Amino acid sequence: MSDIRIRRVHALAPKHARRAAEEMSVRLSEAFDMQFAWEGDVLRFQRSGVDGKLTLRHKEVVIDAELGFLLTLMKPKIEQSIHENLDRIFGAEKKSKPRKHAPRKKCRICARTARRRAMHRMRRPAQGTTAFPPVIADSPDVRAGVKSPVHLSDIRGYTRLAVDATTGLTDLVENLHSTIVHLPRPLGAAAQERTTGITGLVYRSIRGVIRLVGGGLDLVLGQLVPLLDEVPSSSEREALLAALNGVLGDHIAVSGNPLAIRMRLRCHGRPLELTRPALAAAIPAAGGKIVLLAHGLCMNDLQWRRKGHDHGAALAADVGFTPVYLHYNSGLHVSINGRALAGLIEQLLQAWPAPVEELVIVAHSMGGLIARSACHYAGVEGHDWPRHLRKIVFLGTPHHGAPLERGGNWVDVILGASPYSAAFARLGKIRSAGITDLRYGSLVDEDWQHTDRFARSKDQRRAVPLPQAVQCYAIGVSIATSAGGPGKPVLGDGIVPLRSALGQHANPAMNLAIPPARQWVGYDMNHLDLLSHKDVYAQIRKWLSAEPRRRRQSALH
Repeated sequence: MSDIRIRRVHALAPKHARRAAEEMSVRLSEAFDMQFAWEGDVLRFQRSGVDGKLTLRHKEVVIDAELGFLLTLMKPKIEQSIHENLDRIFGAEKKSKPRKHAPRKKCRICARTARRRAMHRMRRPAQGTTAFPPVIADSPDVRAGVKSPVHLSDIRGYTRLAVDATTGLTDLVENLHSTIVHLPRPLGAAAQERTTGITGLVYRSIRGVIRLVGGGLDLVLGQLVPLLDEVPSSSEREALLAALNGVLGDHIAVSGNPLAIRMRLRCHGRPLELTRPALAAAIPAAGGKIVLLAHGLCMNDLQWRRKGHDHGAALAADVGFTPVYLHYNSGLHVSINGRALAGLIEQLLQAWPAPVEELVIVAHSMGGLIARSACHYAGVEGHDWPRHLRKIVFLGTPHHGAPLERGGNWVDVILGASPYSAAFARLGKIRSAGITDLRYGSLVDEDWQHTDRFARSKDQRRAVPLPQAVQCYAIGVSIATSAGGPGKPVLGDGIVPLRSALGQHANPAMNLAIPPARQWVGYDMNHLDLLSHKDVYAQIRKWLSAEPRRRRQSALH
């Protein structure tokens, strides 16, 4: 159990203070099914996971509460919510204006000053209590919110994932049990039917208990989420959610899990409302040159800042671009994210508070595939924004796939070859749709619709060329210290092969044919160094500083 104790001084008369406490109880009762009862000047409240009381004293209200295990994790946010409710019901405490005194000689310390210092020391809160004097009303840790690595909605989402995982593990064990009972040959198809009789009853009972417990926890947490508004997110929490969405993003999106990331355009980690007044307020210095930065798999927009460097911020300072950052669920199909991004860019440019001169995209890893998919679907849906698009810079984009996903696909095949290991092949199929799209670099719906994305297959994706009239640049890096000898294959960045990053392919229909002058290769770097290495940024700045040919030609005419 975890104790909360909050004291608040107020200026209400006793009957008005009691009325305010009753108003507070009515609000909480309607919203969260809490039970309240007066015992003299003490208002007791109770519900699952919370047991507490509100005590009215002369010019003071004291709240004591004990929290259950789950709510202990949210103690700072609960305290903040109580303070906010006290502000609304009992009125926010006012700061007292300091008295002005006539200047005194430095060598004299009057008795009044000594008494004031003594009173200041006496007002310090006792250990174990949360005093809330007037000066703390503006404390950023309380009013603006302490950045928390865990939100209540996160706990709800993790609970759902735990229930899904436990149910899936039960299915796996039952499938293995059924296979052993039927004793198939070492190589062949696994048993697909469920167990029967008492064994089947046991497994059905386990699933029923899991669903019952999980549903109860979800109901309790779902009622508490509206009470505790989201606290400001921390970079650690953002990174964890991004990684989770990259691996399981399609599942948590389809299941309605609150951990799912919704695609948004952001600035300084805050979502942008795509209306002209809201954009003007969020980006007061918005100019006509926009750079959109798209992150990669299992990452988020805050991770563009690495080792003290951010390509977007640097381009704003050096070249005059206004940076806007894409934040998305990288576990969804590339084509789904591409279509959504196409619509977002259309809204962004229509609401942009300044005349749009040019749009450029800087995309890292999977972000480059999504940018290409967005260009494709913008043409299909007749969007206007591609006429503003001047350049795209691809940083380690797996245009033709990544070997790690192809290796994962072989694991699926090997595990599925024997009925005794087929049950464990389900574990390999946990990976998201976004990850399986990286096998060959799929960009459109036709690449994955009506197919088993885990089945072993050749590269059958549809060829999608680079957008016309757009200058496209590719940067690939290698973990090797040098290029090596002529004809020798060059290592990639540890994740993406160099040829894939440069868009090169043996099939002319798939080869992106990026001119050598628009390619750059760095050595002794890895995939993440593309975000922070000074040589990488120097090349990006050089390309984006050059005036687009289309603008030069229009200026001549």
